[in-house]
Amino acid sequence: TRSSQEDVDIAANLSAHDVIDGNISNRIRISGDYTMSSHTAGDYPMEFIVMNSMGDTVSLPVTVKIYDTSYSQLPKIKLKKYLLNVQAGTNVDLDSMVESIEYRGVTYKRAEDGAFYSGEYDRNGEVISIPAGRMSYSGEVDFREPGVYEITYTYTDDEEEITNDTRLYLSVYE
Repeated sequence: TRSSQEDVDIAANLSAHDVIDGNISNRIRISGDYTMSSHTAGDYPMEFIVMNSMGDTVSLPVTVKIYDTSYSQLPKIKLKKYLLNVQAGTNVDLDSMVESIEYRGVTYKRAEDGAFYSGEYDRNGEVISIPAGRMSYSGEVDFREPGVYEITYTYTDDEEEITNDTRLYLSVYE
């Protein structure tokens, strides 16, 4: 997620490792523009592609989200991982992938009950928290079927006026 006023170097934080060639980060290619400078908020689908010296190719379809800077107080969802590789037949608790939410300058960490707690108290002595129901995810994963799956995590405030999302890419392999 980036501001629509910044030029974005999509490949700046990408890396790839191959068992034959080692670090092949310099071979990553992106379908579409390498640097986005459209300054237009929205979701931009693209695909990362990398090939080793033997010609083996792997691709990862992703969605890059550019947001409007006028919404500077959007909540930020932090996941434990944003790309997860699992062997077919392995299940992942998708709900537990959310680590924390940062909203209005306060970080709320997920607890065992699914709610998010800031560790701070309001003037009535109540712990400041976000109910678990404000965080949801969408997207289906077939843990038996190899492929790449996109899971979208969405936070919506209690008035349902402020919302933001982030994505987890889950690669299921044989």
